[in-house]
Amino acid sequence: MELKLVCKGTPEEIAAIIEAVQAAQVAQSTAQQSDQREAPDEPAKSVSVEIMHRALTRRPLTENTRIMLKTLCEAEEAGRYVSRSTLCQTTGLTLAQLNGVLGKFGARVIGTNGYDGTSSYLEYGRDEATGEGTYRLPEALRDGVREILADTDIR
Repeated sequence: MELKLVCKGTPEEIAAIIEAVQAAQVAQSTAQQSDQREAPDEPAKSVSVEIMHRALTRRPLTENTRIMLKTLCEAEEAGRYVSRSTLCQTTGLTLAQLNGVLGKFGARVIGTNGYDGTSSYLEYGRDEATGEGTYRLPEALRDGVREILADTDIR
């Protein structure tokens, strides 16, 4: 699909448009993953540890991706999801920039040889109090991601 969009306005107005488009893409991805569930109470199947390992090691990780993954791993030790605003705070990114990091991370996993096209690499939620989107890594992937982040040869 190709989308051609012409925007006129201040940099802030254009950034708001880009942010809205990126947020819509994340929402669409979340809806697609929800549709792929076999039963309403059953979580989506996550990518294999092998695929995640390949995805994270096939080329260097950016510092922002490392910080995002580290934040997700640390929060998960307490069984929590991480809000978008918390990820923005820990990475020092704006919401639009965070959407870019999340998008690149997704493209990294999806573009990995052997990815089946349907398996989840992040779990999505919503904070009931604020309505804000939240994220966490599937439980089966946490230890592998922690190992990769601890490896000093992988940036």
